[in-house]
Amino acid sequence: MLNKLFKDKVNGNSVNIIMATAMGAMCVGVLMGGAMPKQTSAQEAVEPMPEKEPVTLPTAYYSTLLTEPKPRESGAKVIVGSEHIATVSQEDFALLRAYLAGKLNEQITSQHSSASYSEDIGFVHGSYVKSDFSELDEVISIMFDENENGENLVSLSKSYVTETEETIPFETVEVNNPLLPKGESFVSQEGEDGTRVTLTLVTETDGEIVGTRVFSEATTKQPVNKVIEIGTATFNNLMWPVGAGGGYVSSDYGYRTFDDSFHKGLDICGVPEGSDIYAVYAGTVIRSESNKNGYGEFVVIDHGNGYHTAYAHMSSRDVQIGDKVLAGDRIGGIGTTGQSTGVHLHFEVRYGGEFANPNDFLA
Repeated sequence: MLNKLFKDKVNGNSVNIIMATAMGAMCVGVLMGGAMPKQTSAQEAVEPMPEKEPVTLPTAYYSTLLTEPKPRESGAKVIVGSEHIATVSQEDFALLRAYLAGKLNEQITSQHSSASYSEDIGFVHGSYVKSDFSELDEVISIMFDENENGENLVSLSKSYVTETEETIPFETVEVNNPLLPKGESFVSQEGEDGTRVTLTLVTETDGEIVGTRVFSEATTKQPVNKVIEIGTATFNNLMWPVGAGGGYVSSDYGYRTFDDSFHKGLDICGVPEGSDIYAVYAGTVIRSESNKNGYGEFVVIDHGNGYHTAYAHMSSRDVQIGDKVLAGDRIGGIGTTGQSTGVHLHFEVRYGGEFANPNDFLA
């Protein structure tokens, strides 16, 4: 009957060592290199066996048989992508998860930002050999420090929205003004810049911008163009001096047979009293008075280059000596003051102090 059964590995092979009272000694002898006993006679069988030296097994053999199981503890394998990079204790697992979450939260600076890792990071929980656990700092270094190839096992990406405001420059526009003398100009409207707001989605990996995309652009303030009016008028293209439909010429320039006199201008009537009288060309007012020589309320404008225009029988005067006027500016109202037979405007053109035919200058 066998007393004990031991199983061990010797040179990588499984060996059963059976120790029994009689058979065991035989087996031990065989295993240790001894020979099987030879056949003996009955007499020899009862005679005592010669003494043999005791068999001593190597210390390493007993050490292997008596080795205690390695201590185990709850922990987690750290998986990056599909690769097992380390095993950590349960305590370090909690710390690592908090570290990873905090690293992401640091990147989220507004409601319009997000962050993620370039690789899936997972954990497999179980009971693992305690000596296989890695230190937390070492695991973090494996994940985020550059390797010998200058690469990171795990990269941190973040996306966020930037808002930029840019200036929309105003444009300068030139327009022809037929009421302004040729060669003259003025700014009728100052320019003002506009603004545009642009929203851009920016993507960063490990602090380096790897992509941008504009997804919204809106003009918050329209620019106002600067307008420069360029004069195109010449003195032989004067505007009509009377508003309210313009009326009609009741007495032309030149010799009049009905009173045997020379008429020095045009008489324009057919509009209500007080209707607008306009300056026919840009210039400076040199007379604005109640004339005692039959002109009544009277205005004279100097247009430069020797040209003057005169306006008589006005109901009112809206300008004073020294005023600068442009063609189309109201200078008074039509009336019947002075030596007048009815509501009308007496209009004259003078050049170098001499009277000229207004019809040669009116458009």
